[in-house]
Amino acid sequence: MVLRRAGRWSNRLARVLRTHGVGPDSVVAIRMERSLELIGAIVGVHKAGGAYLPVDPTYPPARQEFMLADSGARLVLTTSATPLTGVAAGVTVIELDGDWASEESTDPVEPLGDGDHLGYVIYTSGSTGRPKAVALPRRALANLMDWQLDRPDFEPARRTLQYSSPSFDVSYQEIASTLLSGGTLVLIDDLVRRDSRPARSPDRRTCRADLPPERRPPRDRRCGIEFGPGSRVAA
Repeated sequence: MVLRRAGRWSNRLARVLRTHGVGPDSVVAIRMERSLELIGAIVGVHKAGGAYLPVDPTYPPARQEFMLADSGARLVLTTSATPLTGVAAGVTVIELDGDWASEESTDPVEPLGDGDHLGYVIYTSGSTGRPKAVALPRRALANLMDWQLDRPDFEPARRTLQYSSPSFDVSYQEIASTLLSGGTLVLIDDLVRRDSRPARSPDRRTCRADLPPERRPPRDRRCGIEFGPGSRVAA
């Protein structure tokens, strides 16, 4: 998917979200597998002025219900591959691979809010008890992107592996810094992501990744991180 097409798709989604009342500090849950739709949904929520809440569809139902209720999310973006059942009263579900585009216009929406409004809400693992929400304002996210894009070792327009779980804050750095710099985002499914072998390939196509130590290629290889047919690309 090219950036121009992705931009139009997310503009249309932002317009639909606005019709559902999404604006500054509105929390919109994104509950789907790693996909192009997930990336577009994050961008669309930001354009609408809201904050996104990643919800892993593999989480236990009780945890998902808690996150939706605790965050106050009244809108859930999902797909037919991860149907959501038992939705609480007042919560609207939109399947992004269905007939959701009630708006035909792909023009950008008028920006709403400022740097003090929420950018995302991400929950901790809950390993020490009940999961806790970490809410970051837009200003903090903008400062993070300014810092990353201004780093001397940051090379724009590169291929970046979107490795981190969307429920982990590093995923925002992978996604936003790549799109803002005109790069290419390489997506992998979770089965490939959990492969224990080192990430390496002689084709040298994917040159930026935030990987755990056991997945890193040798130090003398900066590129060549490729996971084969399980990958999808947003350019």
